[in-house]
Amino acid sequence: MNYTDQKTLQSLFIGIDVSKHFFEICMMSESGQILKSFQISPDYKGFKKLLKLLPKAGRSIDGEPVFAMENTGPLAGNLCHYLKKKNFRVIMSNPFEISRLRDAFSKSVKSDLIDAFVIAQALRMNVIKESQKDETYIFLQDLLERFYDLKDRQKALTNQLRSNLEQTFPEIDRMFTNISCNSALAILANYATASDLLDATIENIKLVIKQENGKMTQNRLDQLLLRCQESVAWKTQTCHKIIIQSQVRELKMVKQEIQFLNEAINEYVDDVFASELQLLKSVPGVSDLTAFYTLAVIGNHERFDPDHDGDGAKRVSSFVGYGLKEYSSGSRKVQGGISKRGNGKLRGLLYMASMSAVRVDDDLKYKYERSKLSKGSAKKALVAISHLLLRRCYGVLKSGKCYNSDIPLAGAAG
Repeated sequence: MNYTDQKTLQSLFIGIDVSKHFFEICMMSESGQILKSFQISPDYKGFKKLLKLLPKAGRSIDGEPVFAMENTGPLAGNLCHYLKKKNFRVIMSNPFEISRLRDAFSKSVKSDLIDAFVIAQALRMNVIKESQKDETYIFLQDLLERFYDLKDRQKALTNQLRSNLEQTFPEIDRMFTNISCNSALAILANYATASDLLDATIENIKLVIKQENGKMTQNRLDQLLLRCQESVAWKTQTCHKIIIQSQVRELKMVKQEIQFLNEAINEYVDDVFASELQLLKSVPGVSDLTAFYTLAVIGNHERFDPDHDGDGAKRVSSFVGYGLKEYSSGSRKVQGGISKRGNGKLRGLLYMASMSAVRVDDDLKYKYERSKLSKGSAKKALVAISHLLLRRCYGVLKSGKCYNSDIPLAGAAG
C-alpha cells in the first residue's frame, strides 16, 4: 500500500525483519496505518532502494524516520551500520522480545511480513527496547569469541592426539600432564614413536626442545627414555607416524593463533578499556580474561539503569542468567535455581573466579561458608559467590571507583 496524502504524516516507524536472502520492510504512520510494505535485497542496491522508497514527507518534518530490527548478528549488522552512517536512528531489539510481542499482538501466524509489522507496531507504541551494545564492545566480543573458538579447537585436538598416542606412543602421553606443551610437541614433531626417540641422541633431543622454546630437565628426559625401552605401542608404522605429526602441526598452528589473538585482545583493551580494566581487576578473584568477557557481555553499564532507578544490578543479574526461576500456581509459589538464560561463558568464568576469590577475600570466604551451610552444597555456594562477583563488577563500573571492601558500591549490595 502506498501513502499518498503527505500532509497528514507526522512520524514514520519502519520495522525490518531480517533474513539471509531478503529483508521484509513495513512502514507505519503515527496512527498505525501501514504506508508501505516491500522487500529489499541484503546488499548495497537493496539498502539504496529502502531510502529511495521513504515518503518524502517523512524527511521534511520534525520527526525523522525511526528504524527497528531484530539483533540477529551479522545479518542485521550491515544494514544497521549503513543507516547510522546516513544519520538515521536505528533500534536493535532482542529477538526473544519480538517473539513475545507477536503473541501480545495476537499474531498466531509467523511470517516475515508479520514480524516486520510487529516490529513497526512496537516501535510506534514505544514498547521496544534497544539491545545493541556500542561498537567498541561488539569488537571486543568478536575477538573473544574467536579466541574461545580456538581454545575449544585446541582442546579437541589435544584429546584426539592423546587418543592416538595411547597406541602409538603411550610413554610420552603418561610423562606429560599437558601434551600440548612446547616440549611434548617438539618431541612428537620429530620423533613420533618410542623407537624414533631411542634412535636419536640426547643432544639432538635437547636441541629440538630448545628450538621450540620448551624446557625439560635431564632427569625427566632420562625417565622418558627409560620408559621408551619398554614401550607397549603397536601402531608404529609410517602411516601412524604421519597422523601424529599432522595433528602436532595443526595443534602448534592453533597455539600460535591463540597467542596472536591473546596479544590482539590485550592491545585492544589497553587502548580502549584501560580504565574499565583497572576497575574490574580491583575486584578480588577477577582475572584479565574474566574482566575482558565481562566488558564484552555487559557493554556500557548505563544501559542497565537508563532511568537511574537503582535497579541496574538486578537487571545485570537477570541479563547474565542469575535470575531465579519461579513456579507458581494460585497461592503456591516456589522459586527454583537460576534461569541460565544469559551468557553461559561469562557465568563459567565468574564461577572459576569465585573459587579464587573465596581464598583471598575474607568477606567472600565468610559468605561462602555461610551459604554452603544453608544450601547444603559447595557448588551452589560458589554460584552465589559468582553472582556476587558480577554485582561487584557492575558496582565498580557504575561508581568509577576501584573495589574497596570497606565501602559499599552503588548497585553492588547483596
